[in-house]
Amino acid sequence: MFADTFKKMTHHMSTKMQQPQTTAAKDQSDAESWDIGSSISSNGMVQTLAIMTVVSVIGWSVPVSPLQTPPLALSMPLLEPWWALLTAGYSHINTAHFAANATMIIVFGGLVSLSTSAFRFHAFFLSSGVITSAAQVSAAAAFGSPLAVLGASGSAFALMAYVLVANPVGDGIFSILSRRGVLLVSILIGGGLTIYFSSPGSALVSHFVGAIIGVVAGRLHLLATE
Repeated sequence: MFADTFKKMTHHMSTKMQQPQTTAAKDQSDAESWDIGSSISSNGMVQTLAIMTVVSVIGWSVPVSPLQTPPLALSMPLLEPWWALLTAGYSHINTAHFAANATMIIVFGGLVSLSTSAFRFHAFFLSSGVITSAAQVSAAAAFGSPLAVLGASGSAFALMAYVLVANPVGDGIFSILSRRGVLLVSILIGGGLTIYFSSPGSALVSHFVGAIIGVVAGRLHLLATE
């Protein structure tokens, strides 16, 4: 009987000792999960995809006829309405258009976001989107073919070119080139990316300008936080 009592006491003490350890392990697991979730939600690329989703859904929800300009697209004159300069780079024609640009942003934007702040990522994405959209619309108008443009492809090409240039290999190549050589290689990179990755009928001017922006920003490491 004494042996049975001793076993019960030992088991009870062992259970009491294990409870704090179990609670501590659970708290640590919860803290790690919170840190991971916080890191993802504060990532510039993830935030950009969320903004793209919201803006695109808003655009899809507005009924327009085939002959009407999409409500969030940019067209001439550039400042009518002025906010189209901001929304055009986040809105998309349809889900296929959205998916194509989102894929590029996940791949190249994801790499860029690992070495920059969310603020710099958003500033780069937004500014390149405004410039590339305006360039596409202005070029079309100059050639007598006015159009409306929307989509994040200009910013996506900027991110892709940035990743291609902002690395030790890119630094090494550009460091041995003359100014004329840097200009020539930049144009070749911009043109090559545009030709290879652009689908028929897409915004070629926007893609080329975006790639050039990415080359220049990558050469200067504008998004680096260190």
